[in-house]
Amino acid sequence: MCKERVLFIDVDGVLNDLQFDKRNVGFFDVKKIKMLAKIVEATKARIVLSSTWRYLKDCDEKKEPQAANMWKCLNNTFTKYGMQISDITPVIDGNRPKEISEYLKTHENLSWCSIEDDFSAADYEKYGISEEELSKYNDLKDHIEKVMQIFKEQEKERGNEHAVIQES
Repeated sequence: MCKERVLFIDVDGVLNDLQFDKRNVGFFDVKKIKMLAKIVEATKARIVLSSTWRYLKDCDEKKEPQAANMWKCLNNTFTKYGMQISDITPVIDGNRPKEISEYLKTHENLSWCSIEDDFSAADYEKYGISEEELSKYNDLKDHIEKVMQIFKEQEKERGNEHAVIQES
């Protein structure tokens, strides 16, 4: 039986997009942040940051003020919507599937789902992770039901399987 639920979250392309960035109104699309908050609330999952944004975590405010501000903005935005980053994946050559695979080896009995836009199911299979669920949606709100279904199926049948939801 799964002990806890984890959402591996990518930022660029999932919580913001190129069109959003061009409007230069902030780092994140508030609509997508709100939808992620609904997913977290509905699933009672904790957030593990798998995005390259995790590199910003330990930036020195004096040496890298913009990067430090981005990290602070991410945390403040999550806090504002009732979320927090509970952990980050290890850094292994920028290879998210391998990084998630390594994370799972050191954190047993997780029911998990990855919401991202960079890697496909085939990329995950290279690291011994059998891909069963891959959904492409245009809006994060479409993921709520899918994520709940994934967690419930894992907890009922397999206890420690996963799924990747790819944001298109």
